[in-house]
Amino acid sequence: MADDLGVWAAGDGYGPVLPQQMLYQLRATLRIHPVLEGKRKDFHLAFDIRTGEAGALNNNSNVRSAQELGPLRDAPATHPRVEQLYLITNKSPWYTLVENKKGVTVGDVISQITVDYRKYVTEWEWTQLSAFVQERMRRAAITAEQEEHDAYYTAGRPAPPAPPAGAIIPSEGRAYRRFLWLKENTWLEVLTHDDKLVEHRFGFKAPDCLVMVMSG
Repeated sequence: MADDLGVWAAGDGYGPVLPQQMLYQLRATLRIHPVLEGKRKDFHLAFDIRTGEAGALNNNSNVRSAQELGPLRDAPATHPRVEQLYLITNKSPWYTLVENKKGVTVGDVISQITVDYRKYVTEWEWTQLSAFVQERMRRAAITAEQEEHDAYYTAGRPAPPAPPAGAIIPSEGRAYRRFLWLKENTWLEVLTHDDKLVEHRFGFKAPDCLVMVMSG
């Protein structure tokens, strides 16, 4: 019981926080927090990276719950605790770097993914896309704008700010956020290990790189 508490307890004093160099030297395998790995029996994470809203989905319900994660946000994302994590998915070309000198937490993971996927696709990135993917993103953007419009008028949410001028792709006359690349797959289901995908993406195995499994 005490061992389990120490592994996933929030705060200092329960274990060292490893910098990347030490993690690689030790060749340690990171255990992922049960909430992020989908191993909690009572609920699993319900996190929409479009909005950053994260809560708990009761395993006895088919409806995504608004239950707050609460103290779990401050729990360490991995064991052993680390100063940084890289996160990738096979559904987008980007990686997310999560950093915290005191140890990356569940909340850090959620916050940084949200920040990164709300960034705008660059003009160069847009030109590298096939016509098919470009059209898919145009349609996803229209759907997202309609959802934001509905939320503004029916749920009382604040109107989204206009994108900065530098984010607008001249040939399109609009800006595209990264999460549109994922189409409907904007819900983070779990984090997992996938050495083959990591090695394919980075060219080497990285113990501090985890893979995001996304769904719609």
